[in-house]
Amino acid sequence: MFGNNALAIEKLESVDPAPIVVLETSEKRRELERLLAKLSSRLRATFMLFEVDGYTAEEIADIQGVATNTVRARIQRARKKLLQWLKSTRRRKAT
Repeated sequence: MFGNNALAIEKLESVDPAPIVVLETSEKRRELERLLAKLSSRLRATFMLFEVDGYTAEEIADIQGVATNTVRARIQRARKKLLQWLKSTRRRKAT
């Protein structure tokens, strides 16, 4: 009834990621952790709550006891610093 389609689907489901993909993912994770560690604790905590944990700026403001605008400024500052550091790292690796 299913013929070759069932075999093709079974093969797709059983395929593990290629070793190079696993290595690249591990390297990217380590690089992100290194860059996050460079942020101040306030910027890092705010960034992680927003970007990773999915809290809103208003919820983070309540958690941290600061104004919502302060939270938004911290998120923007963290993003800007992370992007600058990432670009700098990529330039160094390219040379």
